[in-house]
Amino acid sequence: MAGDQRRPKRNDGGYRRNRKGGGNHGMASKQKKDVDMSSPVIQAFSTFQAELDRKHDKYERVVKLSRDVTIESKRIIFLLHRISGNENKEGILKEASERLEQVQSTMLSRIAEELESETVDIFLRAFTAGLQEYVEAVAFFVYLKAGHLVTQQQITDEYMQLKRSPVKEEEESTEDKIPSEQDPVKDTTDNILPGTEGGAVSDPSSLTLNLPPLEYILGLADFTGELMRLCINSIGDGDLKLPYELVDFLRRVFDGFRLIGNQSGRELTRKVQTLRQSLSKVENVCYTLQVRGSEIPKHMLLDVLSTDEPDGEGFAHREVET
Repeated sequence: MAGDQRRPKRNDGGYRRNRKGGGNHGMASKQKKDVDMSSPVIQAFSTFQAELDRKHDKYERVVKLSRDVTIESKRIIFLLHRISGNENKEGILKEASERLEQVQSTMLSRIAEELESETVDIFLRAFTAGLQEYVEAVAFFVYLKAGHLVTQQQITDEYMQLKRSPVKEEEESTEDKIPSEQDPVKDTTDNILPGTEGGAVSDPSSLTLNLPPLEYILGLADFTGELMRLCINSIGDGDLKLPYELVDFLRRVFDGFRLIGNQSGRELTRKVQTLRQSLSKVENVCYTLQVRGSEIPKHMLLDVLSTDEPDGEGFAHREVET
């Protein structure tokens, strides 16, 4: 009978399962052909593979260097928070300046070497975190040293002096000694080519790494959080004048951020909101000092501010992350 004949069972997906290996898939696996490596298509894709592997390896190296920049910048910020009055200020600022120069000469210079002759926008996401943290450290250092907000041009001119590593510079100088058919500076008629007017040739050992405006702005937003911590630390040290100076400075910075307007991007919106919270905390500190400062002993002000803080973060804890 037709009803007694066995039929292939259906699996959960609703289609009949072939017991002989899945229809044509089994036959296709047995009919593999040797790939012709001399084919133009195969050669083109081999070139694509090599180029993508090179970019991926470079991306990972830049990510590691950016992580090193982030770690060292945080350590410089923690060092600057150790300033207590004017007693140890000069020594700490000198040490911080030397460590900033070390970041420039090693980590940032290596990033610039990796990105030389590359489209920086492709790799920007790999080192944006380190760049923002470095801007934050430089901004905090400049404020403690000179009392003003660092500009983007100042960071580029003074705190991004990048040089090639000695090994890289020696390799390029060896290549320059090899005679070539065409002189890159002068032609056969002793006319100076464009780009070298007046005989001035750029320093071959120097490197450039542009600071995008967005990374500069995001670094400044993080810098305001360090000012809030500086305000609380100053109260613990007995300096009751610094909070009023910081609140005026933070208000001007916040007014500048409001001029930016609505910008796309979750990161900028989040950091501006954090800036508003930091300003609110410093304003509450100044309010407490103005209203209740005369009735509270200086050694108890930090505890009072900790208990008065509505979000319960606790200003009494002056520890920083390590």
